[in-house]
Amino acid sequence: AQERILPLLFKKRAKSGGDIEGCARGDLPFAMVPSRCQCIAGNEAKGCDSEVDADHVLRCTHLRRRILPAMKLDQLYEGDGDCNISKEASFNKSLLQDEEPRDFEVHASMPGLPLAPLESKHDLRQRRAGFL
Repeated sequence: AQERILPLLFKKRAKSGGDIEGCARGDLPFAMVPSRCQCIAGNEAKGCDSEVDADHVLRCTHLRRRILPAMKLDQLYEGDGDCNISKEASFNKSLLQDEEPRDFEVHASMPGLPLAPLESKHDLRQRRAGFL
């Protein structure tokens, strides 16, 4: 939207006027403050061909370019960051004993699966008929 749609909106506004909403204030680089999109240093008829875009950065672009990188969220997932959870994490150690979970084993004392149906379809129909 920043690279394709916003220039089209500036060209349209150059012909017919009006406001373009959806930008963030460029003077507050680490805050999400809504603002109208401006093109002070460029030519709106050419899609705002300005080298400086501080007055016309869409909020989503502002969030991705400035706010999120400044928050350094990637540090939460590195090394011993709060969001890096592994089996070695201290709170996971007391949940399972060593060697657990074990693979499923079949013991001789377990009953085997029946090889034939316990009842025939005829027996089932008769039982249902008697039930109803």
